[in-house]
Amino acid sequence: MKRRDQVAMTRDEYLNFLATEGYTLQLATNGPKGFPHLTALWYALVDDFVCFNTYATSQKAMNILRDPRVTGMVEEGTKYSELRGVVVEGRAERVVDDDAARHANLLISKRYGGAGTAGASSPAPPLPRSRAVFRIVPQAVYSWDHTKLPRGVH
Repeated sequence: MKRRDQVAMTRDEYLNFLATEGYTLQLATNGPKGFPHLTALWYALVDDFVCFNTYATSQKAMNILRDPRVTGMVEEGTKYSELRGVVVEGRAERVVDDDAARHANLLISKRYGGAGTAGASSPAPPLPRSRAVFRIVPQAVYSWDHTKLPRGVH
């Protein structure tokens, strides 16, 4: 069995990791000069899609409008035997439905302890016009969980 097969997470495992354990999304967009533009963002998993918000006029938003291909990575661990992560390659699309955008924004806010975290029954706060919510529609997902390796295997 290949090591890649040993450490790959199942779909349920990587969705659980993204929803509850991963913390910061490293997002790569294609910059205007042809170089990757890498940013760190907070995110939430909404209907199995990685969603994030940003200023609507930010460089990453402009990059996505020009070329929606993105790669997002969430990882954790410091020792080799602890490394776990997920890479999602796909297309970022703006969430244009106001209710869906507010819902995603509320989940992101709750996840990171921001405004609107008082209670689950609280209505989602309005999304400022200066902000945009995007989701990554995956075309490929790669994952690794080195805690699955037998002890002493590096």
